[in-house]
Amino acid sequence: MMENITSLTKQDIKRIANIVKEQIDVSEYEDSDFIEVFVKYFRPWIKKFHGDEVGEYPMSHLVAKYLKDFNRDYGIDIKDRYYGSDLKKLVDIGKALVVKGSHKLPSLKRQGTFLEKYNKGLKVLVEYLDLPKFMEIKFREDKPYNVSVWIETDFNEMLKYDGEVKDNSKYMDELKNYISSFLGVEYGSPAHGNLQLQTNSPYYLGEEEWVKNVFNKKIKTAIKNLPNAKGKIHSTKLNINRGNFNANIQLTFRQGNWRVESDINSGVKEILSSMGYSPKRLRLY
Repeated sequence: MMENITSLTKQDIKRIANIVKEQIDVSEYEDSDFIEVFVKYFRPWIKKFHGDEVGEYPMSHLVAKYLKDFNRDYGIDIKDRYYGSDLKKLVDIGKALVVKGSHKLPSLKRQGTFLEKYNKGLKVLVEYLDLPKFMEIKFREDKPYNVSVWIETDFNEMLKYDGEVKDNSKYMDELKNYISSFLGVEYGSPAHGNLQLQTNSPYYLGEEEWVKNVFNKKIKTAIKNLPNAKGKIHSTKLNINRGNFNANIQLTFRQGNWRVESDINSGVKEILSSMGYSPKRLRLY
């Protein structure tokens, strides 16, 4: 067994060390955690090599005078990075001590995943949001208790919906409130046993196809063929609002009079209505 170990090359050892480092996840800890790690190792190191009296000197003095020696002894190399303050530098040194395996941070992580544990409860809470049929809440959990959530929306059905719809942020706020209130979950770092929930903008299913096949080919053509529209419209643009589930059609006119523009606007509204689109969701801007 010893022969196998001693036959490893420097490249092999470096590769193994890198694999081990990749398995140490430090993303869920706060800067204050790494400051604590640094102090835990730096003060004893100072006392060991420079005496108890020096070890009690102000931290700023010790860092300025001995930090390079400390980093060298622990094999920490951060010289390639610019730091605006010593505090951020100490954070990275503490983080390096963890990644190198010199220190193991305590973790309060829960066993299993959030979505597995609260699957049934989440389904009930989503029903309380009272979403329109064309909307669906989606969750993704890349790491335990690190969850992303968004609303997946049928774009065409959304534009035809004539009912009331809340802003995306309101749906997300309600869901977060339901999760904390009814599931008893606290938000924060998963390393502390809490839930990190990231809310995202809605995803519109079929958006690109609708713009290409409906807006560009049908709606713009119908607008162009309106009476009195020839030579009057400079551009027709679509602005999609991701925060409040609607879209605006914006007409830019060439020089003309307000009566012609008013007639064209009325014609556009009739076109959209005849195609089944709601003025609440697809507006003329």
